[in-house]
Amino acid sequence: MENNLCGNLINEYYVRQFRRIAADRGARIAALKTRKDAERYVEEVRAAVRAVFPAVKYGHSPLKPRTVRTFQAGSLHLENVMFDSLPDYPVTGNFYRPARIGEKIPALLHLCGHNLTGKINPRGKALNLSLAAGGMAVLAIDPLDQGERLRFPEQRLSQNVRGHNQLGKRLTACGTWFGDWRVRDAMAGLDYLLSRPEVDPSRVYVAGCSGGGTMTALLNACEDRLAGAMPSCYITSWKHNVENELPVDAEQTPPGLSAAGLEMADLLIAAAPRPIHLSGEADDVFDLRGTREVFDELKKIYGLLGCPERVTIFIGPNDHGLWPEQREAGRKFLFGLAGLPENAADESDLPDVPDEQLKVLSVPTVFELSGVKKTDELLKEELRRCEENRPAVRSAEELRARVADVLKIRPDAPAPYYRVLRPAVPEPFFSRILLEDGELPLGVLHSSDLKYQPVFPPETFLYIPHEDYRTEIPVWKQEFPDRCGVAFDPVLIGEMRPAGCDQYGREFGSLYGDVYHFAACSLMLGRPIAGIAAAGILGALKLMRQGGAEKITLIGAGQSGVTALLAAFLGGALIDRTILVNALPSYAALFDEPNPICPQALIVPGFLRIADLPDLYRAVRPELRENPALPHLTDPLC
Repeated sequence: MENNLCGNLINEYYVRQFRRIAADRGARIAALKTRKDAERYVEEVRAAVRAVFPAVKYGHSPLKPRTVRTFQAGSLHLENVMFDSLPDYPVTGNFYRPARIGEKIPALLHLCGHNLTGKINPRGKALNLSLAAGGMAVLAIDPLDQGERLRFPEQRLSQNVRGHNQLGKRLTACGTWFGDWRVRDAMAGLDYLLSRPEVDPSRVYVAGCSGGGTMTALLNACEDRLAGAMPSCYITSWKHNVENELPVDAEQTPPGLSAAGLEMADLLIAAAPRPIHLSGEADDVFDLRGTREVFDELKKIYGLLGCPERVTIFIGPNDHGLWPEQREAGRKFLFGLAGLPENAADESDLPDVPDEQLKVLSVPTVFELSGVKKTDELLKEELRRCEENRPAVRSAEELRARVADVLKIRPDAPAPYYRVLRPAVPEPFFSRILLEDGELPLGVLHSSDLKYQPVFPPETFLYIPHEDYRTEIPVWKQEFPDRCGVAFDPVLIGEMRPAGCDQYGREFGSLYGDVYHFAACSLMLGRPIAGIAAAGILGALKLMRQGGAEKITLIGAGQSGVTALLAAFLGGALIDRTILVNALPSYAALFDEPNPICPQALIVPGFLRIADLPDLYRAVRPELRENPALPHLTDPLC
């Protein structure tokens, strides 16, 4: 669609929500006047943040640590290691320390950013070597789908490590999220460091850049065993990310935290007064205005707590990444905390350690080893837990109430307010009617059979397009030539798709594009975008009934099949017949394909805890059709 003006209303709606949250929170921060005020705020934030991390409650699995190889590099001792973050689910890592040590030494858990090489990224490796040369132990680990923990090494899911978001979709359906999985690995890394006899448990820190900065902030919020944290090239505000139309990773969108009135800074405040060193770069992808705002907030709260000197900041002259100036500032911070001489090590005389020496495995990925549990096996275990713990349904009305609750929909809401917009011209003429729920745009009704106002003949069909009503509705006009044909674009479809936010393309199922971005915003705000789409379809049906339609056939195609099904289930009395084309058979079916095409926007958070789509199919009894021209949502994306 060329006309995206209504779609851009979606972008502005989310911008307003995040600005409002930031403003309300800013007023709360400004109102903090005493030490008790600050302590109370820290406790409230800590409880709210930790509530979204089930891993914190699960406890710790046996590490089963094993050293694969030990070698010397100049004055350094290095080990290639593995340990389990869950039973038979290994993490690969490199352990650095000085070759000669006397008493216990300080240690750093280094969580790497989004790169396919993982723990052996050259900038990260330079920091690890220099810290070890200065007297510290360092553990650098591979995140899932990076380094030696690639799920599908032959596919190389690049573009900001897209495999993270593929995993995130299915975890969302189970009511959890990928950030929790990442924290579980990081906690196991901390367990490993604390298990080493040479490490001083009172001087253990965490650091990371970019995606590693994310994980540093998340672990900082969850852990009581850290003595300091150093997130770099990540800390800003969620408000700025949304304003700047920046799609971020699945672990960078904590579900419900924005709805709870929190901001990114609260991931750091949750552990106050732990020492924090923020860093970024002058031309960073993350907005430095937010970085400085976070620093100012931390300074205020730490000041009220009596230790403003525990917060420092460094902004380097480069673009996004762990550049030499940033590494130098980080060493100064860590050595100062650890009681080591600040000039104990620089990067002028580090030993050369080839990447090959730092590889733990002789195969491309840890998942090729025998006896290792695959990630998709863990996903299916999550699915089974949902199915086994799903409460029994005693009546159709009870299930409708549960579905409405998880979608955040009021099925009994009246027909929505509408605006009669300029029609789409030139020929064919299409009327355009924008439906609204307060300040939230729900979607646009189009019809070449109407003039302007929402006045409908008795027999009508409502088509929810896959992508573009103009090219798709003629097929249904041929099937129902005697009926008034109406199309409805719900949020993120057709005219309701914003024009911007096209990082890495706008293809169907894009893992970092506009559809993903707004679905992620909805997760943080606690109102699923699939629920907004279903509410829009229900609103369209009610408006049509109010306007004279007596018999309505609802048709959903392709990616709109899920939201059409949800609307049909909740508003069955409004519909005489339902037709779904290339319908997603179930959310569980997404667990059978490692890389399903299904967009994040169609995943209802926690839906699998209460039901699955077949439960709705049995109630609605739609006519199911296939169309080879449209994708199936379980098709592999890559």
